[in-house]
Amino acid sequence: MNEPAWGYANTEGVTVLPAKYDLALPFSEGLGVVSDAGEYFYIDRSGKTIIRDGFDDAGPFSCGLAVVSREERFGMIDKEGRFVIPAGYDDLTPCHSGIAVYTVDGVRGYISDLGKVMIPPTFERASPFSEGLAAVMEHGAFYYINALGERIFGPFCHAYSFQCGCAIIVDNGQRMVLDHFGSKSYNGYSMSSASNGMIQITSNDDLHGFMRTDGSVVVEPVFEAASGYSGGLAAVKRNGKWGAIDVCGTTVVGATFDTLGDFCRGFAFGRIGKQTCQVSVGGRIVVPKDSEFQFSNDPIGEDLFVVCSERM
Repeated sequence: MNEPAWGYANTEGVTVLPAKYDLALPFSEGLGVVSDAGEYFYIDRSGKTIIRDGFDDAGPFSCGLAVVSREERFGMIDKEGRFVIPAGYDDLTPCHSGIAVYTVDGVRGYISDLGKVMIPPTFERASPFSEGLAAVMEHGAFYYINALGERIFGPFCHAYSFQCGCAIIVDNGQRMVLDHFGSKSYNGYSMSSASNGMIQITSNDDLHGFMRTDGSVVVEPVFEAASGYSGGLAAVKRNGKWGAIDVCGTTVVGATFDTLGDFCRGFAFGRIGKQTCQVSVGGRIVVPKDSEFQFSNDPIGEDLFVVCSERM
């Protein structure tokens, strides 16, 4: 079987950049990442090459910076293609609040978007900073640290990033909610994720719903499966099909999909049978105008979807 070719389509499903690349990633800050013969580079919306400098991996731009690699060593470039963080790390995440996680010899630390090491690499795991704190694992235990590397909360068995003033932790074998004051709460449900001010909960009979960060249940656990809220909507599964609800639990997109992803910039990836589609927050279904194309499950990037087709 031939490897697929990748390109881009607009929000009507019309191909605007032909599928000729080995891989394509969503547009961000006016540039898309594509690859050809193992080399990654950046193009603009007309398809013109903007940055091409022998990268063997590349990520989208965020706040004017993008993570790239050469010879499997990661660094960060600006939109002129200049390295602001040299390609010398085993791994490097995008910056959050001006700080990125870097990896050297299997341990992780934090570096600024100017290339200054802020916290030396001592952690077995490290998450990006969110709301001023980052969850890290050191010597098998999880803590929250500030930008100075000081431990603020912990130790815990596991810890997740703060979102909307709270974070999910595992303490003494129980999932709980932690706030910025260090207070922990538990309301009898298993909790799996927090996003958009809502926490996904699971009942004893493995049904899913949502509660607010104050512990009040907004959507009773009646769904077979659910994803976290994104763009004000959550994908939920009932009777074997996926749809979407708003923060009040009202159905916004009917449960007709075999697959439904997270909403981002007004659209979510969907699938009905073998047909891929993009679904708007109002329930409008967009399919590729070219019947040989399928949508990628990547989120929309600046009004362009990633599409692929089998090479001829």
